[in-house]
Amino acid sequence: MKSYAGFLAYRLKMQPLDFQVQEIAELPLKSESAGRFSVYELEKTGWNTADVISRIAKESKLPAKAFNYGGKKDRHAYTRQWITVESPRDLSQKTEGYSLRKIGYSDEPMLPEHIRGNRFSLTVRNILEREGPQVEAGFERLQRTGFPNYFDDQRFGAFHPVVGFAFLSLFRGDPESALRYSLLSPFGGEKPHAKKRKKAIHDVWGDWKRCLDLAVTKPETAILGELKRRKLVSGDRSHEAAEAFLELLDRLPREDLSMAFSAFQSWIFNEALARLLRYLDRGTPDLWRGGATHSGEGSAPRMNQGTAMGSAGENAAGDEIGKREISRHFLQAVEIKTKTGDQCFPVSLAGPLIEQLKDCSPELVGPGNRDLSSFFRNESDRTQSEAGIGRSHPAPPSQAPLLLEELFQRAQAQVLDILEISPEALERKYLSRAFLKSYNRPLWCFAENMQMGSFEKDELNEGKLKYQVRFDLRRGSYATLAMKAMYLRLKQK
Repeated sequence: MKSYAGFLAYRLKMQPLDFQVQEIAELPLKSESAGRFSVYELEKTGWNTADVISRIAKESKLPAKAFNYGGKKDRHAYTRQWITVESPRDLSQKTEGYSLRKIGYSDEPMLPEHIRGNRFSLTVRNILEREGPQVEAGFERLQRTGFPNYFDDQRFGAFHPVVGFAFLSLFRGDPESALRYSLLSPFGGEKPHAKKRKKAIHDVWGDWKRCLDLAVTKPETAILGELKRRKLVSGDRSHEAAEAFLELLDRLPREDLSMAFSAFQSWIFNEALARLLRYLDRGTPDLWRGGATHSGEGSAPRMNQGTAMGSAGENAAGDEIGKREISRHFLQAVEIKTKTGDQCFPVSLAGPLIEQLKDCSPELVGPGNRDLSSFFRNESDRTQSEAGIGRSHPAPPSQAPLLLEELFQRAQAQVLDILEISPEALERKYLSRAFLKSYNRPLWCFAENMQMGSFEKDELNEGKLKYQVRFDLRRGSYATLAMKAMYLRLKQK
């Protein structure tokens, strides 16, 4: 039975300067004008990175492809990052919400691989005075043990409460539903009238004239108009209809399509990581025994039934995978609920296990994933490697992280099996303008250079306290997730 935890009281981002982010870049700079690319520091608040660059490109009459940056920064924060422009002109400027300052030249464009990490300076508000000692204990715990490297809610912009992610349908062979939910799923921060309009279109889907009458945005008008013109029939499973729906899906903005692939992939990663941590916490049956198993219900559960497969997975596939129970005392964990499913958060770990998790960077699901199932050739190899998990002197010493990676891969396979998504479906290229691409991601993250200030009176929340916290994170890790790990409300011993 799961042990759920809530959070201590705190608030982030009550005003933009409460959440400050400075990108830590490793792009070789030249002071003289010999580099092909001009390098700028972009400082902004109230804008996302793509919109600022689009505006600067338009005003400077330069093509968008002349601009490069490493990562998108939150509009609800004060952020600094480097961008490059393939032009010798000085585009330095300062206007409401952002400024651009030329800092040098480079022979290379700014790309994600040039980001080493991000430096965060946060003002945390709405602290209850009586919870101050627990906040300090959480800071020490975060400093000591780190946190699981989940993707946080920001990664999952458009999430439908029933079907979850639009591209689940794509990989199940239903491009019409992928188009429907890509076009009509609400996203975080969307205004109520927009959500209402999308629901109205959703309710009359298939009656293209009525849908078109309700359409407002350019993508809605273009896609629904084309559906009407072609007289496509909703529910038509023919090859011709599937190709037509795919073609229209490919017309959506490239950034939206890329984010949809990323959301699907990131959610599978989160589910697999939660399963792995539960396995290490509870001594549940081996993830490698017997492969993945269907729930027996004949179809994949809907997303709002257990929400995500983290909870469904235990009932549907976890306990039936193998029968051998293994006693583990490597970590203790609690569960938290998120909009996309339950997440497992360790609150204490054996030191060697932390190091082994840090050394484990498995692949996210995608084309060309390597198969680790045959690496441990016999039962003796598996047992010996398992004995090394969480131990200071594992035998053989180099295989504990690899075993964790194999267990993680098995967990991903289980989730895909429950969702009835075949390995072959991940190999197919569906669209011309965006695609699923695998890459490696560490399972564990440590905040570096951590500093916590003293509690002070919170001028925005009467009777409450505030403080400042600073730390660095590697590229791709979430400060908001670090704060969740720090603010777990744990039972006092």
